[in-house]
Amino acid sequence: FLAGLLAFLSGHAAFVLAFVLRGVEPLSFVGCVVVALLLGAVVQRWLRPHLSGVMTFAVPVYILAIGTMVSAAVGAVAAARAADHPVPSTLLVVGTCCFWVSDLAVARERFVADGYDSDFIRDNLERDRDNFLAHLDEGQKIYRAPNWGWSQCPD
Repeated sequence: FLAGLLAFLSGHAAFVLAFVLRGVEPLSFVGCVVVALLLGAVVQRWLRPHLSGVMTFAVPVYILAIGTMVSAAVGAVAAARAADHPVPSTLLVVGTCCFWVSDLAVARERFVADGYDSDFIRDNLERDRDNFLAHLDEGQKIYRAPNWGWSQCPD
């Protein structure tokens, strides 16, 4: 588990560097850092009683890293919009936030999940995803492009 945590931590650091090199709008970045620190403190307080050994140090570092990644994504999108640049899109923020929520689910399952139906959230997310995909084709022809995700078919 620790090796995976370190691998993801490295990935978050790479994303932060990529966003910063692309350019971040400082006010948006700092504002999001404040929110991320507050949320991170809540998560750390929730997880702390369940952590032991090296995880008492590794998990707070990871919480800071993922909060910084989300903040850098917000700053990068704000900078791109201020420069009237079409990329990066808001999907960067959505993606990093989904990553954060996913990591919360992993942390809950790994450190906290005594007696809780671990499949409940996953099952509901899968149902919602399936409902979304089932209705995606209404009025449009949708196909699965190789290695790209969902795209609209040309007429």
